[in-house]
Amino acid sequence: MRETPSPTLRTALLLLTLVGPGCRSETERLFTEAERAEAADDYEGAARRLREITIGHPESPLAPRAQLELAQIHLLRTREESRRYAATLGQVEALLSLGRLEDAQARLREAARLSPDAPENEELQARLDSAASAAGGTNGRVEELEGRIHWGAGRAPRRGR
Repeated sequence: MRETPSPTLRTALLLLTLVGPGCRSETERLFTEAERAEAADDYEGAARRLREITIGHPESPLAPRAQLELAQIHLLRTREESRRYAATLGQVEALLSLGRLEDAQARLREAARLSPDAPENEELQARLDSAASAAGGTNGRVEELEGRIHWGAGRAPRRGR
């Protein structure tokens, strides 16, 4: 003879069925809502949801993508040079977090064009160099640095000792 589950167990089973394998995380839901808002030209709504991900869920795997999208929205919506610079730096940070070093380097060049003397440029370049070095490349910076060093009359670094 088969027993009927208790009301509490039935409720728990119902909840598991509703929230089970098809359940998406809060950050996935927010990211999807942001994409829909952006597609509907609701950039404020998209930015609000993306900020919620980057601030409220910084540990989420979607946080770097949300940061990149947020920077892109700000970049596209502003004409003021200082704000464009800040948005471009946001893109560099996000691309670094995503491991997209070549794209980050390209955006950093754009940031340096917008604000050549900003100290953030050197800091981000150092982080990019470190990430590239950890990934096994030099990003061409060693050769550039050697070209900038004053080696004295007739002195240059020796290669391949």
